[in-house]
Amino acid sequence: MAKQRIVTLPFRSRPGALPGVDVFDLDALGGRAAECGIDLHGPMRAEFHHLVCVRSGSLRITVDGNDHTMRPDTWLWLRPGQVFHIGTGAATGTVCVFQPGFFDRATVSGSPVGPPRPQGPMLPAEGERRALEQTLCLLQDAYARTGVLPLDAQVEIVRHLLSVLVLRLSHLPPHQQARSRGNRVFLAFHQAVENSSATSRRVDEYARALGYSPRTLTRAVLAVTGRTAKQYLNDCTLLEAKRLLVHTDLSAADIARRLGFATPSSFAKFFRQRAGCAPTDFRTQARGAQRVRRVRPTEPGRRQPGAGPPGRASP
Repeated sequence: MAKQRIVTLPFRSRPGALPGVDVFDLDALGGRAAECGIDLHGPMRAEFHHLVCVRSGSLRITVDGNDHTMRPDTWLWLRPGQVFHIGTGAATGTVCVFQPGFFDRATVSGSPVGPPRPQGPMLPAEGERRALEQTLCLLQDAYARTGVLPLDAQVEIVRHLLSVLVLRLSHLPPHQQARSRGNRVFLAFHQAVENSSATSRRVDEYARALGYSPRTLTRAVLAVTGRTAKQYLNDCTLLEAKRLLVHTDLSAADIARRLGFATPSSFAKFFRQRAGCAPTDFRTQARGAQRVRRVRPTEPGRRQPGAGPPGRASP
């Protein structure tokens, strides 16, 4: 069956979960996904945050086209809007999922909850690793105390402990504070681009909708990313085009229309100038690389190192 879309994952509270947040074992992800009819090995775009910690084993995950292998003591923070899928591996650990807006203003201002987004697993040094592990254990304990603590108190304890985790992770070298902190103009622009899936390609349209001048938008984006507003918008358009090329079977013409290009040829020119190849060539190369990564020949009767049953993951 042809793939036509990237699956959007809304936040779903399971029975007994606290509002806006959930904490559970990594090996429960497969069952949770199956209950929701989700293929963990297909492309997903969550509307909420995932914070994943692996304690043992390994887990392969692809985030916006970048392959990562999570090993013991590594952490990965997936932000809303990023496209990811789970590869092979067998791992144990913990997953924390939470909605945008779960944290208070102080936590948001002190950690990269918004863009730009650090990508890839984080491996804390020994001292920091122990502190994070202790905090995670306290978080799991607090989350399990439903019915023991008053609900309001339990939610606040969980919120504070999860805030400690993300603040400490935010300051692990080289994952320093995101430069977007406090730049409301940039954050508003980025959110508008994401909400439109980069289908509008004119900075002045975004500026008018947000109530800013194009010059103000450009200054704000430059301060955060080092790119002009137009360059940043083009970067977002290119990323969304790559997502659609790799994860759907939409034609280049369909993708061109979805992303607001007047003609397929203008989209092809835009893509070639920035990616160095035609859209169809990029799709062929990217999917070929995926097949190579997923199917690696091994000697007869010998298991591939690190291989195991399909990794479990969940919305």
